[in-house]
Order: sequence, then structure tokens, then C-alpha cells
Amino acid sequence: MLLLFTAVIFSGAALLFVVQPMTTRWILPLLGGGAAVWNTAMMFFQVALLAGYIYAHLLGRLRSLRTQLVVHAVVLGAGALLLPTAVPKAAAWMTTTSDPAMHTMLLVAATVGAPFFVLSTTGPLLQRWFSFSDHPSARDPYFLYVASNVGSLLALLAYPALLEPWLTLGQQRLVWAIGYRIFAVAAVAAGLAAILRPRTADVVAPTVVAPDRVPIARWTRLRWVMLAAVPSSLMLGTTHHLALNVAAVPLLWVVPLAIYLLTFIVAFSPVGPTATRVFTGVLPLVAVGVGVLLIAGAGPTLTFGGHLAFLLAGAMACHGRLAAERPHASRLTEFYLLLAFGGALGGIFNALVAPKLFTTVAEYPLAVLAVCLLAPTSLGALSSRGMAPGRRWSLVLCAIIPPAMLGAVVATERFKAALAGIHGALPSALQWGVPALICLLFIRRPRQFGVALAALLAISYLGLPERPAFLHAERTFFGTYSIENRPDGSGAWHQFFHGTTLHGTQYSRIPWSAVPTTYYSRSGPIGDVMQLLSKRQDFDRAAFIGLGAGTLAAYGRSGQTFVFYEIDPAVVRIASDPSLFTWISGSQAELEFVTGDARLTIAGAGDGSCDLIVVDAFSSDAIPVHLITREAVNLYLTKLAANGILVFHVTNRYLDLVPVLAAISSELELVSIVRRDTRITDAEQQLGKLSSVWVALARDPATVAPLTREMGWQPNPARPGLRAWTDDYSNILSVFTW
Repeated sequence: MLLLFTAVIFSGAALLFVVQPMTTRWILPLLGGGAAVWNTAMMFFQVALLAGYIYAHLLGRLRSLRTQLVVHAVVLGAGALLLPTAVPKAAAWMTTTSDPAMHTMLLVAATVGAPFFVLSTTGPLLQRWFSFSDHPSARDPYFLYVASNVGSLLALLAYPALLEPWLTLGQQRLVWAIGYRIFAVAAVAAGLAAILRPRTADVVAPTVVAPDRVPIARWTRLRWVMLAAVPSSLMLGTTHHLALNVAAVPLLWVVPLAIYLLTFIVAFSPVGPTATRVFTGVLPLVAVGVGVLLIAGAGPTLTFGGHLAFLLAGAMACHGRLAAERPHASRLTEFYLLLAFGGALGGIFNALVAPKLFTTVAEYPLAVLAVCLLAPTSLGALSSRGMAPGRRWSLVLCAIIPPAMLGAVVATERFKAALAGIHGALPSALQWGVPALICLLFIRRPRQFGVALAALLAISYLGLPERPAFLHAERTFFGTYSIENRPDGSGAWHQFFHGTTLHGTQYSRIPWSAVPTTYYSRSGPIGDVMQLLSKRQDFDRAAFIGLGAGTLAAYGRSGQTFVFYEIDPAVVRIASDPSLFTWISGSQAELEFVTGDARLTIAGAGDGSCDLIVVDAFSSDAIPVHLITREAVNLYLTKLAANGILVFHVTNRYLDLVPVLAAISSELELVSIVRRDTRITDAEQQLGKLSSVWVALARDPATVAPLTREMGWQPNPARPGLRAWTDDYSNILSVFTW
């Protein structure tokens, strides 16, 4: 019986976590918008999960387990009838609506909403049913939550590593549909097993925290919500902070989410109390370390390790406290409902509220501070007054290490600037009063000294003024943008960053302001293509997917029309501001800007109207896969003139997309050539040139023959065994640069 319940809960969670990336990959070519589609779809899944927990709570209030089983069997059957077997016919109508977020949520709901809702009810409902049985462990069914999180974690790791590389989306849907039907039958069987083996009075004696007749205080409910919301926000904030400020590594989101799920597994396992004490004990040291990293900075390896260590310790402290306070089994569904509500609140704050309030990822240090407030114990948790002298080393560490770390930070210029930033916003009488008050609140006992320092560091980071090199900072739904002077002291170089990814650099003074830089140098691959096309009399129209700082506009000549397709209107506004960049204002060509996802908007261009199409959207971590599939290339070809050239800029620190284009070209019988421009002279570096990789495709080999004959381009043969990416198949791990 226990094996049956464990298997059902495990499989339900696994199916739940597999369907999320599968569905978003499925609808991406229909909606476009890369990050926007992913974020909006994830928001829908959080809301649907909360709805499922509400259903489980309401169903669990019915007195008869037989009635609960009958109702849920009907719901399971309805979910089986609405499995994701095809994109709804309403998809074409949804993609024409004016609200992209709304039609994304509508399409996800119509595609997979019903079975996702059913699966989301599994954890709390099956645990509640198990508590009705006569099994010896039925008195405390919360340990089954471990099976749920293990299923989620394994599915999270299995999708990019196993399912996506080996199965097409159609095959994934088929396997998933079969798995759901098996799960539905097993869920009904588990309910029947609980009915056939009813509990006895001695089995259900309250032994966990409180019997069901004792009410739960409102403040307790609020604390549970906050203990769930803060780790959720911390996990998302850690992911965003690392991706934008440390390194844009593909699939980075998997690691923080895996740590987050792991803390749930440990917290509700038999070793949970011990692990909670340990991680709560070291939390202040790790928190102060994160404060050091936020203020002073460090190398990528140490930074990754420090932030992930705090996520582990902070989430473990919060989730461990939740596990310790779990109520009687009769309150189980309410408990999980409050946890789901808190998790959704954390996600909503990071995804919707924070981008409106902050220009940086300020929600991350706020989450660090919130963890310190919710888990104020420190190394003292490992050593009480009655502890043996041999264990009192922890008190010594608590008294020495945090002050030493704080002293190292205080000595840095960035910390002084942070204090100046927060103090400058306050009246003089309160400038030192606020940090002092924070310390007084947390130093009532010496063991809380580390948390006080961590809180002070987090608040000091929030007061850190923008670096003097910053010319502009902005945050939108699509990311965080900053324009800053290059750190050479001249103030003449303006750089455009999306997170840590450089999207353009310009020398602000004439005549060098007209010289294309970075990946777009005249001596680089795109310069070769422009030089080749400039010799043709019929080169009058070009399309560019991705704008950046607008550097490619420098190649425009009188009589030509350059059309830029850019998903984020903020990028168009930044690139068009002559106080930041003058590529656009100084271009001789007629420029047009089309905002929205390029896969959708370029479909409106005239067939055969473009002599050149440049796809420049693959430099960051979350590459828009739907722009580099066989179907996407076919779309570009319909807009390309017979003798036109299709060029892809595929410079990326972690992904080698050259073989992907070779495989697509082979299937479409196109000629594919590549130039890896990696040898940059000192003179070129002085002019702002960077190494880059470009791939050019054409229908006729003669169209690009001068590039290979005179300019150093090389043939791009297909890699054996590498499949062409399609809207139905892609494999990021196959092109990952380890």
C-alpha cells in the first residue's frame, strides 16, 4: 500500500514537471517572445498549481472518502479527455490579440490546463487519503511529500538531459499522455486501497503537532505563507542575479530550482530536523558572505558558490521550520494550500512586481534580508548553554568570523559608497541611526550577531548608488539594460549591456563614432558580407532580427532601406537616443523598426523583398530556439531574394550553434559557410573590435563564392549524428561548450 501511494505521488510530480518545459517549447513558435513566453507560461503554472491545491483542500473537507474518490475519478477522467494531443484551433485567433501575456496564458490553458490542474492536486490529496488508512505511518503522512519533490527534481533534470535530446515534441506528448493514463488508474487504485483498509482510533491519535480540534492561529498561517514565499522569491532572485550579473550560462535556472526542491526533500525527511539545525546554524556566516559578494564582488566561481550556498542554507532554514510546524493530518490540505499560496506570492513578486519597481535585481538582496528576518537564529543553534565545552567552538566562530568579514567589507570603496547612498537619502540625524537600530534589533543575544551583520550588508547594498560609469539603467519584462562608459577613464566609449551580455559599443566622438565596432567591424565577417553586397546594384533592402545598439545601421547607404525587428520597444528607444548612441541617427539609409517577436512580425514582409537578412539574437544564455529551426529558416528564405544572403551571428560563450545551421542547411540543400573571426590585432582592439562567429547561407554557391575565395570564409559541413533543429525538436546540450 505504501509503495502504491509513493509511486502515484512520485509519478504525478514527475509528469507535472515534465509538462511545463514540454508545453512552452511546443507553443514557442506560435507565440514567439522567448523569455516572455517562458515567464508568462510559468506564471500560469503557478496559478494552476494554487488552484489545484484549493481543489484538494475543498475536496478533503468532504467526510466520506468514497465520495472524494468518486469526484476525483471523474476529474481524472476529464483530464484524460483533454490531454495535449494538438494545438487548439483557437491558437491562430489567440496570436492576433493585442495582449501577448493574455493570449499566452489562454493558449497554455487550452493546451494543457486541464491535465496540469488534475496533476497539481496529487500531492496533498493522496497524502490526505493515506492518512485515512490503517498503515502505521498514516499518523504522519507528510513524509510522502519527499516522494513528490524527488519526482519533481528527477523530472527537472531528465527533460533537458534525456527527453529533449532523444524525443521529438510529438513523441514526448505521446509518452506523456500514456503516462498520465497510467497515473490516473493508479490514483484511483490508491483511493480504493485507503477505503479497503480504513483507519482505527489508535492509529489516528494525534502525535505530530496538534490534534484537529486545536485551531490554527492567524499569525501561524501568515508565518507559513511567508516561510514559503521568501524561499520562492530567493530562488528566482538568485537565478536572475547570477544570469544577469555573473554569467549568462544556458540552463542555469536548473541549478537553483534543483537546490530549492532538494531542501523540501531533506526538510520533510527523517533527517530534516538535524539538517535544519545545521543549516540554520551556519546561515549567518553564509549570509554575511553573500553580503560581501554583493558589495565587494568576487570571481565567478566564488560568486556562484556563495550565492548558491546561501540559497541552500536559507531555503533549508525556512522549509525546515515549515516541516517542524506541520499540523495534524486533518489540516494537511490547508497546510499545503498555504504553502502553494506563499510560493505563488514569491513568484508573482519577482516576475510581475519587481520589474515595475526596480531597475536592478533588487528583489534578490531583499529576499536575503527577508530570510535573515524569518530565520534569526545563528551559530548558537548548534551550541546551547548546556552544550559540552568541546562543541562551544561554534560560539567562538560566531563571535570572530562575522566581524572579521564585516571589517574586510567596510574597508572597500564600494561599501563606503553604499553607506553614502543610503545615508544620503535620510536626514542627517538618522543616517547612522538606521544601521544602529538594525543591529540593536538583532543583537539582543550574541548568537544573532551574524544575522544583524547580514541584514546591514543587504540594506547597504540596496543603498549602493549606480556606478559613476552608468549613463542609463532600465529594466523591462525582457531583461535589465545598462549603458555605461568603458572603464578606460576617457568617458568616450559607450557600452550597451543586457545583463552581462555586451550588445554594442560606440566611440562617442567624431570621426570614430561612425566606425562599426565589436562584432560588427568592417574587417569582420559581417563587414565582408556588406562589402560583397555593396558591389551589387540591386542591394536596396535588408532585414535585421535584433537591434542592440543599432551598430549595423552604420552600413546603410542612401537609397537603401534597413528594417530592424526588435522584441523590446525599450531597446529601440535606447538605441535611438543620440545622447547614448548615434548609429541610428547618423545612418544614411532609411530605417524602419518593427517591434514584436521576429518569427511573427517578419512573416508580414513581402516575399522575396530582402537582399540580406541578418539574424542576431543568439549571444545571451536563453537563446530563442524558435528563430534557428528548419521552419524558421524556411520562413526567412521566403522573404529573401533569389540571390540574397541569410546571415546568422552565433557568437556565444557557451553554445556552438554553427553545427545546427550546418544540419539545417544540409536538409534544405543550401550552401553554408562560416567565419570564426578570433584573431584580433592590437590596432583592431583599440577600435573596439571583438572576436565573433558568423554563418552565411545561400541558395546558390555562386552567391557567396567571393566570401570563401577572397575573404577567408570556410565551408560549414554537417556534423555526423547531429539532427537539424525543428519546431518539434531541439537539443541544447548537444551544442553546449563544456
